Amino acid sequence: MQGLEDFDAHFDMEHDLPNSPIKIENFKFFDRLARDYPRAKFVLNVRECDAWVMSRARHNDGQYLKRSMARLAQSEAEVLDQWRDEHARHHNAVRAFFAAEQDRLLVFDIDRDPIDTLVDFCAPDFALDPAQWGKARVTDDVVQKLGWERGNAQ
Repeated sequence: MQGLEDFDAHFDMEHDLPNSPIKIENFKFFDRLARDYPRAKFVLNVRECDAWVMSRARHNDGQYLKRSMARLAQSEAEVLDQWRDEHARHHNAVRAFFAAEQDRLLVFDIDRDPIDTLVDFCAPDFALDPAQWGKARVTDDVVQKLGWERGNAQ
């Protein structure tokens, strides 16, 4: 985390730029981060897998999926299947790693859990105001706006 010492929290630790052959998913190094920062807490956001896959496919109006297809030289279906597999493997690995230190991990269901769950997990280190939280760019709203079929990535 060299160069990021002034930050207290890190989110969406991924680097994926257009026309780049490289994709860096720093969140997959959670085990190293946990060892290097023994007082750090981790939040694993979860939701139903297919909803997550479709949301990811629609990210940036479908450009994220298109970049992944080009970088991996795979069809849309192959990329979506790979994402499903990665989703399961990552969630299982995070849960297994933190099994002995459950107080450091919050598994937060973004569709069901109240924000107070996150607020309580972060306290007392961070005083989060639940009134400041809301939803932005909800996939279903984007799908309706762009006229996409539910279940299709684009």
